[in-house]
Amino acid sequence: VATGGNNMLGGSDFDAKIAQYISKKVTAFGEKGTKNFWKEGGDVADKMVTTAEQIRIALSNTRELVMCLPLTAEGWLELEDTRDSIIVPPSDMAEYAHIDEQGLLQSNLVMCRFTRKAMEQLCLDEFLALLRPVRETAILAGAMLPGDSSPSAVEAVLQMEEELDMELADNAARFEDFYDEESGEAKSD
Repeated sequence: VATGGNNMLGGSDFDAKIAQYISKKVTAFGEKGTKNFWKEGGDVADKMVTTAEQIRIALSNTRELVMCLPLTAEGWLELEDTRDSIIVPPSDMAEYAHIDEQGLLQSNLVMCRFTRKAMEQLCLDEFLALLRPVRETAILAGAMLPGDSSPSAVEAVLQMEEELDMELADNAARFEDFYDEESGEAKSD
């Protein structure tokens, strides 16, 4: 139910969106002519996806973090542990207060703040795709979810479902009148 029949929808979709965001940051801060590592694929893109996964996991436990993103392919490939590119600042944030979402160039790294809210906005389509079947199931069960403000809308959907069930039952009755189970053929009028 959670993916509405799309068994490919999941964490990797979020990771890909975040990796694309990372690639744009690196390309924007890199020297003129810097390659788009995401579009080129390969080992660097794989490292970006792994880093994106670590960012997604970190943001499930904290509201914000600072990303330290290498600007070169060599820098990405030298990362032994992609968690090394993530700094979860302490609550006082004094040391990292000057780093914002736009980013800051620091030698061969771009450092930028990334928040859970920014990730949610970046991955909005994926979140909505996950939420759609949950909402449909809740409506069919007659339950209200947070954000559902109109019980009358749920009642209207339930009424439509009831009418559809009655119509299907009526059609089934007509079919039974049409079909003779003993002979396996249509009944004659």
